[in-house]
Amino acid sequence: MTRNFILLCFALISITLASCEPDYVKAGKRQIDSLDTQYQQLQTSIKEFKYEEAMEKLETVEEHLEHFQASNQDTLSRDEAMLLSNYHSVAEPLEKLKERYQYYQDELQTTRKQLDGLRHDLENKAFTDSLFQVYLSDERNALNRLQQEASQAVEMAKKKMVVFDSLQPRITRLAKSVNIEVENEKDEK
Repeated sequence: MTRNFILLCFALISITLASCEPDYVKAGKRQIDSLDTQYQQLQTSIKEFKYEEAMEKLETVEEHLEHFQASNQDTLSRDEAMLLSNYHSVAEPLEKLKERYQYYQDELQTTRKQLDGLRHDLENKAFTDSLFQVYLSDERNALNRLQQEASQAVEMAKKKMVVFDSLQPRITRLAKSVNIEVENEKDEK
């Protein structure tokens, strides 16, 4: 009976010790949770952005600008030229977002995998606290860079979409007037 009691106590102590997490594991989980929150906010920000609408507006801007360039209008007033310049400013941030959007998606997937792997390795005590801190720092820096670039690109694109909406009626009227002028000039020649 004493032997069984000793074995039972030993088993309970072993289970208790095995289930106890070192402090660095508990702290590490909290740090990963913090990065997870940052990751989810960035992912939501990118998902909620109306990417298809932005690309439609970019296409419209490019078509209108091509139209104005093709018409070789040297007779635009100063106000019309400024209007076109403002309209042209819409394209650059939307084009940048178009070029980088898939990169942002890929980096988000990579970050998700890295955070999951880091959590798994931490729970399995695959490395020491100091090594964990190195990996955590790398992930934090990568996520911060991605968040800064992607958030800035999305916010700039949102602002330019508002500019597009405000300029579009005036650009449409200008395009129609240029079309009429170009057709009239051709008729006179």
